[in-house]
Amino acid sequence: MTVAKSNSERFYEGFQRFLTQSGHEQPTDDEMDALLQEYVKLMNEGSPLLASMAEEESADVFLDRAQEAKSRRERLKWIRKAREIKPDHVDAALAEIEMTAKNPYEEEMLLFELQQKAEKQLREQGDFGKEAIGDFWLLVGTRPYMRVCRAYVESLLVNRKMRLAAKECESMLRLCSRDNLGIRYTLIHIYAYLEEEKAAQKIFKKYHGAEETRLPLAMALLSYKLGKEEAARRYLQMLLDNTADVKKFFSAYGTKKMETYTETLSPYSYRPHTMEELFLIFTDHLYAYGDSPAFFFWVKMVLRGMKRTVGKG
Repeated sequence: MTVAKSNSERFYEGFQRFLTQSGHEQPTDDEMDALLQEYVKLMNEGSPLLASMAEEESADVFLDRAQEAKSRRERLKWIRKAREIKPDHVDAALAEIEMTAKNPYEEEMLLFELQQKAEKQLREQGDFGKEAIGDFWLLVGTRPYMRVCRAYVESLLVNRKMRLAAKECESMLRLCSRDNLGIRYTLIHIYAYLEEEKAAQKIFKKYHGAEETRLPLAMALLSYKLGKEEAARRYLQMLLDNTADVKKFFSAYGTKKMETYTETLSPYSYRPHTMEELFLIFTDHLYAYGDSPAFFFWVKMVLRGMKRTVGKG
């Protein structure tokens, strides 16, 4: 499931339940501060009052149960219960689409429809005001919408609607300039796929690509595709300086060693600047790398004569 709430969102939802069930749905600022302190105190004490509130039937509780379900059938049951209680619950609607869409075309259409509905909700609530643009992820209420946008981008990529996917990514970065969802990585790889160098360079510069793993690799691929091998070498040097396992990864490409390495990887987490991240880059952006097998052999050859810059980690 794409839907995954952070601890801050769970805290927010729990606090909202506490306000509602204690009869303080519209507190003043002074009351809000006092109630927040009381809520945190009850949490730290492990109060059974909060536990009983969490057991109350609500869309959020049912969706949490869906995420913990042992089977697909049970997961879908809780998702649909969440939607029965709150038909416009965005995360529940997203989860249902991901589980029930019959084909990639249907999933794309359903996600687009949900995105439009979720955006309409936010606009009606005033969350698309100028003061919010750029800081969407900081507003807990906008996160379900952003998750739908991300899912919609992924569906566009599956269906190879690359320019539409780029447009959606650009919109997401406008709404959340800090890019808490890592959309910059998707966008720069779309630009690499489309061979749009200037747009890719803007992303690289804005997000300090020289200190990254994913951004230099994407730029190396793009430069190679454009026949700019010297530029590609410079990006590879950045990649080599930032990520110790680069030579190991590319030397294993096309050999049985690659299979051995993949067996040791965790499907749930990765360590930045390691072999794990390099594998993740390749699998997440297969649309960009899958059609460029020669790039990997060129990189393997070039890296043989390269060394990490002295003083780099």
